[in-house]
Amino acid sequence: MIRKLHFRLNGEDKKIILIGSAHVSDHSISEVKYVISHYQPDAICLELDQERLETLISDSEHSSLTFKSKPIFEHIGINVIKEIGFKSFLFSILTRYSQNKIGKMFNLSPGSEMLTAYREALSRHIPVFLIDAPIHLTLSKLNQAITTKLILTFIYHSIYAIIFPRKFLKNKLRIRAKTKSQLIMMLTHPNDALSKKVNLYLKKHFYEIYVVLVHNRNKVMANNIINIAQHYNNILVVTGAAHLDGLTKMIKTYLKLKKRDKKNSTHHNYTSKYVNI
Repeated sequence: MIRKLHFRLNGEDKKIILIGSAHVSDHSISEVKYVISHYQPDAICLELDQERLETLISDSEHSSLTFKSKPIFEHIGINVIKEIGFKSFLFSILTRYSQNKIGKMFNLSPGSEMLTAYREALSRHIPVFLIDAPIHLTLSKLNQAITTKLILTFIYHSIYAIIFPRKFLKNKLRIRAKTKSQLIMMLTHPNDALSKKVNLYLKKHFYEIYVVLVHNRNKVMANNIINIAQHYNNILVVTGAAHLDGLTKMIKTYLKLKKRDKKNSTHHNYTSKYVNI
């Protein structure tokens, strides 16, 4: 899934290319490589913060040596649980377990497309920006937003999706996958229709989670992208497919606001860390 935005900012022509990826997909990895090679961006933005990038790198190095993912609890300590809250801790464990389960189906680590974009940028000497909100801050807000009932509902849906993936898609997302190959195609080749259905599903069953994990992070990332566009003309953004539509709309909204208030056009407010290369 690719979006292209062309606009003028501070008297210069700008282009933003957004890739909506599946976090466990050979197709998304190939798409990232192709777009970087074909469009040759002068800056790359990733839906990551510093901690998540370091975890991806560490997991990748560990996997290359042992041929298996790190234990889910390896990075978790009592201080982390206190910081993010028990409900967010439980949510994180369930989410990572589900991602690892899917990853084993394709012999890929979750987030491989992000790591690919990062390494491609390093090899080509392209500046990298980590535009997402800090994960601990996001999880802390999530802990305040979710209820015990929501956690139990999430556990039920997670188990349902893992054991009966095709039934889950049919009954919860209104998506039919008659064969295993069709199911794999849906998981690894995100499209607009599937992305919209996923977001509708999240809003219906897990609205509080959707606001914290999708909507609020889109606001942070859109703001960072616009600020980065002050300095770069050809920007590539790699984000999860669930963020693509909302993020694109927010960028367009922020651009309209920038035109209305030129006083803010020179104000830089990066909330994410720049990665030196």
